[in-house]
Amino acid sequence: MNLKDIFKSLKKWDNLIHDNAKDFKKLKDLLLDVDYFKFRIPYTKASKFIHAYPGIYKGKLTIFIIADIYDTRKYKGELSKYLQMAEVVKYSKPQLSDEISRDEALTRISTWKKDCQCWIPKQAGCKTGFLKCYLIPTKDIMPDDEMGTIAYFALKNSENETTFEADLILKKDDGTAVESSSAYYDTVKLVPPFSPTEEMYLLSEAANYVVD
Repeated sequence: MNLKDIFKSLKKWDNLIHDNAKDFKKLKDLLLDVDYFKFRIPYTKASKFIHAYPGIYKGKLTIFIIADIYDTRKYKGELSKYLQMAEVVKYSKPQLSDEISRDEALTRISTWKKDCQCWIPKQAGCKTGFLKCYLIPTKDIMPDDEMGTIAYFALKNSENETTFEADLILKKDDGTAVESSSAYYDTVKLVPPFSPTEEMYLLSEAANYVVD
């Protein structure tokens, strides 16, 4: 996949999160039943965040992942070496149980599955707008050569006007269920509203693209 296609994919996401027709129906349809994505990405000790950009490729939600140190114009000619395109996996049966999990991570994952469709138009229509990138701290990534990371889509309670805030629950891709794994809280940041100090080359370039 070339850079032009990546920029177009990110631009399509940007267009979609601003399309408020029928209460953001297209955005709700795209995010319906999405569960998690997997990644294993190279980064150095100088990296503080992994950038995970939602995009739309061939009509499907796709996550483009790159370490902050490589998400710069300096690496424009080498981005393919450091960029991963992660497919989003959907859960086969919506888990709409009202039972509250003891574990906060499971609660947040369950909240995404139950309340995502109601939360989407509220978040997309508010002043802050919908997220364009997840910033994943490298300290929460397991630097195991044999295993990657699974990131589950989640929602956590918030005092903002939309009641919830997007989140990711991370676990090692070791074949175990999320119920039996360690989870990380309050570490993933969102753009917007968070404004990173580092360069975000993919996002800035995608803003200049025009898509059909």
